Amino acid sequence: MRNLFLPRGLAADDPTIVRLTRGHRLPLETGIEQTPPWNKGQHQFVCGKIDDGGAGARLAA
Repeated sequence: MRNLFLPRGLAADDPTIVRLTRGHRLPLETGIEQTPPWNKGQHQFVCGKIDDGGAGARLAA
């Protein structure tokens, strides 16, 4: 998750990430690449991780 925040100059500490993830819950059938908070760079990163089978990615539910 920090890789999505740090390159954009956003706070990437644990409390900020927890606050964001708790405040942006999605229905289970929604793909993460379909979520509205992504900017173009974040969207490309997430889709790239999906395309390569998630190598190196870690998502918590």
